[in-house]
This record gives sequence, C-alpha cells and structure tokens, in this order.
Amino acid sequence: MLLCFKKGKDKAIKKEKFEKLPLTFVSSYFNKKEEKDISAHKNNIKNFDGKASLSYKFYLEKLPSKIKVAFSNATDFASIYCNDKYVQTRLWQPFEFDITPYCRQGENFIRIDIENVKGNAYEGLDLDCGLASAPYLLIKK
Repeated sequence: MLLCFKKGKDKAIKKEKFEKLPLTFVSSYFNKKEEKDISAHKNNIKNFDGKASLSYKFYLEKLPSKIKVAFSNATDFASIYCNDKYVQTRLWQPFEFDITPYCRQGENFIRIDIENVKGNAYEGLDLDCGLASAPYLLIKK
C-alpha cells in the first residue's frame, strides 16, 4: 500500500511503502478474522466492546533523522508499538507518534491498538472502534 503524505514544514518528507497486515478485533464477545476496513462499524460489528489491533510493516533502506506514524482520528484511544516495543498512548488529537528510536534499517513493524470506551458494554451504545482513515508515515531524511 502506498499512502499519501501531508506536506509539512519539513521539506524532506517523502512517500514510503507501508504494507497493511490483517486486522484483528479482540473482545470478550468474539474474534473477527475477516478484514474489510479499519473500524468495527465498517466490518458490520455492532456494540463492539474491546480492542481493534491493526498491524503494518514497512522497509527502511537507511535510517532517517525523524520518522513518525500519524492518522487523522481514532475512536477512542490509540496505543502504538514499533518492533514490539511500546511507544505511546494518545487519547486525543494530534494522533502523531515519533517512532524514530524504535526503528531499524530493513523491515519494521507497527501495531496500532485502538480501544473504545465502555459505553457499548455498560450503556448499550453503538459507538465505533477503529481509525477514521489509514495511518501514514512522515519521514524526514
């Protein structure tokens, strides 16, 4: 998958291949194996209470001076792991994570865990869980 990048203040931002791996919904109620998109609602899952885990891999020919993972919005909070190391959890925008210290030359893996609030379980709500758009890499040479 080749994703588009926003042009930021840094002129050295470039496009990078970012391969999407299978989506996993983890819940006490079910495990969903088939992937259609990056949210519970887009996978026709209602009243989801739990965690959506999205995995991606990308390749770096050489290490850049700065590399970040970003996405426009998440419902409700997002935790990032890079090469099996915890990076950060964010509860609100901007959903932008500096993964520079966790990257290595060659193949790299990112896992994004999205967890929703307990309103679906306790109040019978049907709030979505997942990402509003695909994540992208911001790379500064």
